[in-house]
Amino acid sequence: MGESFEDYADFGMWNRSEDGQTLAGSNNHVGTVDKKTGETIVSNDKASQNFVERHDNGELDYRQVISIRGGDPSKATGLSVDEGSLPFKGDDLNEYEGKFVNAINYKYSKKKEELDNTNLPEKDKGELLKQYIEKEIANIKSEEFDTSLVSLPREVKSLDPETKVKIYDSSQPEAVVESIMKDYEQGEQIILQGHSAGGGDVQDVAEELNDRGVGNVITVQIDSIEPFGDDASIPANVTKAVNVYQKESKTGNATVDYIDSDAMNGEDKVHQGLFNNKTEVINKEIKNVTGPSQGLVNSPHRNIDNDPVVQKFIQEQVLPEVEKDIENDAKKN
Repeated sequence: MGESFEDYADFGMWNRSEDGQTLAGSNNHVGTVDKKTGETIVSNDKASQNFVERHDNGELDYRQVISIRGGDPSKATGLSVDEGSLPFKGDDLNEYEGKFVNAINYKYSKKKEELDNTNLPEKDKGELLKQYIEKEIANIKSEEFDTSLVSLPREVKSLDPETKVKIYDSSQPEAVVESIMKDYEQGEQIILQGHSAGGGDVQDVAEELNDRGVGNVITVQIDSIEPFGDDASIPANVTKAVNVYQKESKTGNATVDYIDSDAMNGEDKVHQGLFNNKTEVINKEIKNVTGPSQGLVNSPHRNIDNDPVVQKFIQEQVLPEVEKDIENDAKKN
């Protein structure tokens, strides 16, 4: 981003609390040094200690966290200047962040050029540029990075630093499956989460993984919407299915809302699929959804992945499963 970005704003996207600690990082941490790379592996509690010991001994099953964004391209606030970078096709967190950094850099240079062509005093130009960039950074951070799709992978990586994270846009479930299988190691834990149309994709991906014999899957559907599809039936390879939804949104289309008043509301009845009596299913309605989108009839749907209550609930449901899986791997090895 350069010196201007550094001077004008703190772009610490990942620090969620005042002291810079994440939810999973609020416990007492211990660490060890990777004997091969020299890097410090940070971990917390007994489960992560087991991970550290297995890592040092070369006894390690990795895990993957797949986040699938919704189908609303306008939510990609910072990418409106670079349509060529859409859709996301399995970007890791650094690549995901990098695209927005590039977008901010572009916005900065264009705004500076615009102000340089005015007769304003240099001091005023600098202040206006600062205000503009700080606002753009805040918009991108709130829309794109203060979300469950980013916060959950970060927390999982705090427990298992070797976790592979990939972020996709919706409507490419086949590509998601092939990417998972390319990196898949027998027995590893797969965590699938998606918002809106991405939630529908989560169910499709889980079904295909089931057909391919991949177990140990956790699914998280955030206001899942799959028109003309089935996003409710969970296959038996899923150990735990977490579903959060809201019932407050409208599409804004009078005809659609008259025919189906729930068209912009998430799936509320996720359930075990046929011949599946194994999956633990949790459905939770979220009321009074909060987030950066304001004043739109579909704001609750747009905001639900940004809602801190939702993020906390999802982490409370998923992170213990990750710790349990780490402990089980340690016992087997």
